[in-house]
Amino acid sequence: MYLLPRFISLFFFFWEVMLIPMYFIIAIWGHENKNYAAMKFFIFTQVTGMLMLVSILVWHIPITSIWIIQLKYEDLFR
Repeated sequence: MYLLPRFISLFFFFWEVMLIPMYFIIAIWGHENKNYAAMKFFIFTQVTGMLMLVSILVWHIPITSIWIIQLKYEDLFR
């Protein structure tokens, strides 16, 4: 359970880093309305990135409380 939050944070980091080259690929080698398409792509992926960040943070809160509870888990059976 410890490795999963680290991998999700790495996934989110590289998800956001991926947007920079993708924006330029669309803006430079796109067809007609390429600037509009690149900006629309960037805005949509930023919105979904923010939703993903919020969901990761909301998901992380119960995990940290579970770790605190597990420290006292042995005391429950005594």
